[in-house]
Amino acid sequence: LPLPDRQETCAHVRYVPHFNMDSQVRGFFVLITDITKRKRAESLLQKREYELAHAVRLNRMGEMVAEITHEISQPLFAISNFAKACTTCLENGTGDTMETIGWIRRIDDIATMASAILNRAKNYLTDKEFARSTFDLNDVLNESVELLGSDTRRRHVNVQLVCSKSRLDVSAGRVQIQQVFVNLIRNACEAMEDVSEVDRHVTIHTSCKDDVVEVIVEDNGPGIAPDSANKLFSTFFTTKKNGMGMGLAVCRSIIEDHGGTIDSVPTTGHGAAFRFTLPLVLDGVRDE
Repeated sequence: LPLPDRQETCAHVRYVPHFNMDSQVRGFFVLITDITKRKRAESLLQKREYELAHAVRLNRMGEMVAEITHEISQPLFAISNFAKACTTCLENGTGDTMETIGWIRRIDDIATMASAILNRAKNYLTDKEFARSTFDLNDVLNESVELLGSDTRRRHVNVQLVCSKSRLDVSAGRVQIQQVFVNLIRNACEAMEDVSEVDRHVTIHTSCKDDVVEVIVEDNGPGIAPDSANKLFSTFFTTKKNGMGMGLAVCRSIIEDHGGTIDSVPTTGHGAAFRFTLPLVLDGVRDE
């Protein structure tokens, strides 16, 4: 029945058989447990986790604004130059027509590229967390690397993708999974600040094992201190001077909410590696 505030009730129903002396079922006891408060508390907790994840994304975006501004300024400058050249040719009646058309097409291409940069940033900031869809995890990985392109170039970090050749279909919140990628990749880049610029590498592996999609993000930074290993995913724990200590905690919350796992794993050399898994959609295709 509806509650006074018109919200629906939630109940857990159990049927317990009642036997007679001959062990024959005479009827059933119906046990009804009101779990409305528990369900509402779980829903509220989930909402708070989503709000926290969005706040962390906003903070990340704030850190990336300078890089995105620089990234946008370059295509805008190129558009301005090509437009001036076209105007000069048309006003003076000089220049080759096909060459001018080529410049105009170039303006269109550059404008499309600038629009894509802004769309990636806008999509990353969206707050439509509750909507889940089925998508190829490799596509979101590529989008995340493109979103961080200006940042990784400024830091002189070489990002290498070793992706599964087969589709890795998962059912998840696209923006949330992108947030996990962005956090892990940026953490890897920041960990290599004291590494020589020519040796800054981040390698990302994607594969499928036993109906589970696996992702490993590995860097060649200084690695993880033994006394920090057990605290990495704790809220407010950070090894950075100006860190919030929320990035990895939010990653864990997102991945576990999607039925996956996330942890740090040993590396073959120096550096650090983080692995997360997600259930593969049943009709997805595994690697051979």
